[in-house]
This record gives sequence, C-alpha cells and structure tokens, in this order.
Amino acid sequence: MTSTTVKSIAIGAGVALVILAVGVLGFVIGRSVDDDTASTSTTSTTTTTSTSVPEPRPTTTSTTTTQVPLRDFPELFEDLRSAVASVDAVGCDFASQGTAFLVSEDTAYTAWHVVEDAAQVALTLGNENIEARVIGHDPERDVAVLRLAAPVENVVVLPVAEAQPRVGEEVAAMGHPRGLPLALTVGRVTSMNGEFDFGGNADGVVSNLIQTDAVVAPGSSGGPLINQSGEVIGVVILKDIAAEGLMYAGDIDGVRAELAGWAITPEPVESAFCVGNVDLENIDQIAADLIGSDVVHPEVSALQQTYAVYTQSINSGRAEAAFDVLGPSITTNNTAEAWAAGQATSLLWDWRIRSINEIEGGLEVRSTFTSTQDPEFAFDDSSTCTRWDVTHDLVEGLFRGRPFWLIDGSRASEGVGPIDCLEWQPEFVPRGNAGLAAPGESTTYEFVLIGGTVDQFDVEVDLAEDGRPVTLVISLEAVDESFDPLLQLRNPDGSIVAENDDRDDGTLNSRIEYEVATSQVIGIQVRDLTDRAGGAYVLEVSHVAG
Repeated sequence: MTSTTVKSIAIGAGVALVILAVGVLGFVIGRSVDDDTASTSTTSTTTTTSTSVPEPRPTTTSTTTTQVPLRDFPELFEDLRSAVASVDAVGCDFASQGTAFLVSEDTAYTAWHVVEDAAQVALTLGNENIEARVIGHDPERDVAVLRLAAPVENVVVLPVAEAQPRVGEEVAAMGHPRGLPLALTVGRVTSMNGEFDFGGNADGVVSNLIQTDAVVAPGSSGGPLINQSGEVIGVVILKDIAAEGLMYAGDIDGVRAELAGWAITPEPVESAFCVGNVDLENIDQIAADLIGSDVVHPEVSALQQTYAVYTQSINSGRAEAAFDVLGPSITTNNTAEAWAAGQATSLLWDWRIRSINEIEGGLEVRSTFTSTQDPEFAFDDSSTCTRWDVTHDLVEGLFRGRPFWLIDGSRASEGVGPIDCLEWQPEFVPRGNAGLAAPGESTTYEFVLIGGTVDQFDVEVDLAEDGRPVTLVISLEAVDESFDPLLQLRNPDGSIVAENDDRDDGTLNSRIEYEVATSQVIGIQVRDLTDRAGGAYVLEVSHVAG
C-alpha cells in the first residue's frame, strides 16, 4: 500500500509487509469434484456465475482428497490475473492504494489497512472502475471483505486452498506495487507457526504465522498469495524489513470461517464522512471556511455545518449523505437513491447565508450559491451554470447521532429566482454619500462587502474656489486578506472613468487618483474580483485641490 499522508499504516516507508493466510470455502475456480472423479479432473479455471457462499466446512482429515494439478506460475498468472484488482481508498486526509482479489462476482478480499478510515473505496479491474464498501474486517489479522457496487461479469474468481502449505513449497504473490500494472513474485515457505509483533494490535503479537521469502512491494497489500495449484493461501498484508527477505502468512483456518461469515452475513463498516478534508468530528472550522455568512446569529455555526455537509456530500459524489441532512417533509416521500440520482452531475459553491429568521418549529434561512449541472437537471432544462437565491426551512434533528439542523423545505427567495450564470449580474448595495474632508485630510469608512454584491458610494466633488481641478484620492484595504478587491470610479451615467490596475496581481490594497475638471458626483464601486467571497474592508476618501 502507498499513502500520501503521514497516517500510520502497515505498508509504507520504514514499515514492512507480511502475508496473512486466509480462505473461504465455496469461493473456488472450476467445479466441485467428487472423490470418485478427482483423478480425471483437469479443469483449473472457469467463470463463476454464482455469488452465494456456502457455510464453511470444518477442516477434517480425509482418506481421499481432491488433487489439483500443479502448474507453472507464469501460466497461472495469465489465467488468474483478471481476478486481481487495484484498490484506491480515499479518506478525509489521505489517499491510499493497494490490491484486492475477487472471490465471487461481487465480493473481494483485501488488507484492512488499505481501506481503514476510508470515505470512498474503488476497485479497478482492467478498464472498469467499481465502487465498493467494507462488509467485514478483522483489524488484528489485517484483513477485510469488500462488496462491489455491481457484480462483475465474465471474470475469474480465485479458489481457496483447503490445506496449509508445507515448508519448502513454492508460492507466488500477485499485486499492484505502487499502483503499477499487476506483478507476480515467486518464493518459498520457509517456516510455519511463527510469531510477529505488528506493534499497534491489541495483543501486539500475532501467532501461527507462515514465513515466506516471496518479495512484495508497497501497493501489493491485499493481494493474493497462491500455491502452484492456483489456490489462495494468504492475503498480503505486511513485510518484516528488520529481517531482509522475510514475510509471514497467518494460519488459513484462523480466518476462513470469519471471511465466509461476512460474505454471507455482512457487517458493514461505516465509512468516514469528510467535510472538505476534515472528518465530521472536526467540522467547525472547515464549515466556516466553506460556507460564508453575512449574519450574526447564535445558530450561524450550526447552519454552516449543515450546509457544508450538504454541499460537500454532493460535490464528492456521495449525495446519499446529503439526503441524511434533509428533514421529514422531504425524505418522507423520497428515497436516498432516487434523490441522489438527481444530484449526480451537480457541483455547488459560493454558498453564503444572507439572512436567518426564527419561525415556528425552526429557522428560515436565505442563501445564495452557484451550481453547475447537466442541462437535464437544470431549472430551465438548459442551464449548465446557475446562480441561486434560495430560502430553506430548517428543523432540529440528528445527523450521525449528533444534533443537526435539517433542511426541511426549499423555495426560491421572494422576488428572486434561479438565473443562468451568463445572465446574472451582482446586486448593487447603496452605501450613501461618502463625504469629503478638508483638502489634505481624509474620511475613513469601514464596511463588510457581501459576497456576490457591489458596494456603491457617491462623492460630490466641487472645484477649488479659483476653478482649478481637484484630484480625488480613493484608497481601499481588505481586512484579514478576506477578498481581492476591485475599486472603480464611475460617472453618473455609469461609465468607468478610473479603476485600480491590480486585477491580476492579487493585491489586497487598491488606490486611485483621479483628476476632476468639473463639479460633479463621482460614483465609487467596490467589488470582489471573484464576485464570490466578499469580506471586511476600509475605504479612505480624500482630495487635493490644484
């Protein structure tokens, strides 16, 4: 497994790779062979169409056993490679890669540390990318079972060995090292019934391990270890770098029944939920960064969390989670799947809370935001970018066991409807007359620019007593680097007569000096270059005569 974070995982720099032997009865390649036909069976791989898993059988000693022909590993590699997938797992603050292998058309095994704390898991088989979820896991043995979102057709599935390997027996590991194409490495079982200190497990030491010298690399975690009959005898999970060339595999009987049980009766692991790149438990700050507000109200932070969950769930392709922050008026006659399907192509941003009113049973909240979507999901069946002004009714409820405001109704704000982004113009907010101080002195104003709006000031400029022109000086500074300001001066007819020239340099301070030759009213306009965030700023107005 490889990781892009400092998250502690079993495979990575300075950590090693072991193999935990696993198995499940019923996941086999080919047909079941009775004792009286075993000697004539030569079939080693076929396509399985059944996804059912029989109850695990106890391991017993038999006087007759099925003999599977031994084959060359290169031949097995070609026959079995379609069953081995690359796994990509994304968490709140990490992305990892490993390997998994199919044991049925919709079930795969992998290493637990590959998918631990993941918000999303996907398998890549050939050119097909398939979402999956964890339906069972054993942290101490570092093994997990995945259920694919949809069955895979025309694939090989891997059989599980019915007996432990012997010391000296040749084995091979299959995996996607560092996300590269599927690779195979060959070695031998060198010891049985060993122990290994995994460091971090509840007991610290795992016993009944099989030692092998097959070489594997990060990214191979979760891949199968096979014998010369093409049967799985282990799942690659950890390597011991302290003893060069050594790897380990656990006793197959230790997890055989457990894995089979999860496949039959899933015990799903709740995936992590992320807002931005922060887990739900640490949502406060990231929600404030994602959702703006022009309102001072005791419930602002809680509302920002609701809207952050709502927008980020949709934006990350997990709209079902957004459905969980909807109230009963919406959810009663809808299903999560049907509702999420309507959000599948949507992305939401520039969300800003504009007003909050207390109403009977909850809150009424007006917000503005921008969305993109396929035309078929647009308000007019054609818009791919929409500017929204929406009012929601919110009621108290629970989200993942914690108190949350739930969106219980949605409508266009009064007098304002959705509009195509190409037709949208920012709202102008009149700020009144910005009076001039005496020549050489200045008047200072402090305001908060609302995202998506333009502040409008008027300045009455009179010439000097002797008729000489007046130089008008306007300075603006954004507070706390909250936005990138654009400062413009306009004639009464709206034509621009001057503007600051820092449009592309990200400067937070703007200054204009403009010579006025006739007594007139000059309009001062302040806007955010992105028309999105807005923020606090200080405006300074002065003039120099002559």
